[in-house]
Amino acid sequence: MNFILTGKTNSGKTTLIKNLVENRKDCGGLLSLPVFENGKKIGSDGFDLITKGKKKLCRLKEMADFDGFQRGKYVIGFDGLKFGEEAIKRALENNKRFAIVDEIGPLEIEGKGLMDATIKAVKSKSNTLLVIRERLLDDFLKKFPERTFTILRKEELEEKIVIS
Repeated sequence: MNFILTGKTNSGKTTLIKNLVENRKDCGGLLSLPVFENGKKIGSDGFDLITKGKKKLCRLKEMADFDGFQRGKYVIGFDGLKFGEEAIKRALENNKRFAIVDEIGPLEIEGKGLMDATIKAVKSKSNTLLVIRERLLDDFLKKFPERTFTILRKEELEEKIVIS
């Protein structure tokens, strides 16, 4: 089954997933953890749920100390993207109950970034949990007309968790 967790930008989607799956042995894949300095977001680090390894995915242009390409105010790291692809691949190869891809953003909607790994995950026999910004959801779904996704809205999911 393919699940999508969606919500507004900076609404806590990653934090919710991290809290739910961080210590589970049946989940693998990639979390994109926000990095803050002096209360300001300066980028994201990729976190591999299986190896517990971490790698810089992106940083504000003026703080990037790695090779990559600029996208808006951020530099996306080549090594960070490779790390993310490997984390997703590892989840699929290890037959984890859930392969998690956090987060699908504008780069992936354009067919870049982690989109190849995302496609492999969605088309695999593994269950997937994809984290997607609300405003990108329709564009993402158009790329997979033959697939069925269960949409989980972050706010609704949180209410169910609190009630349970």
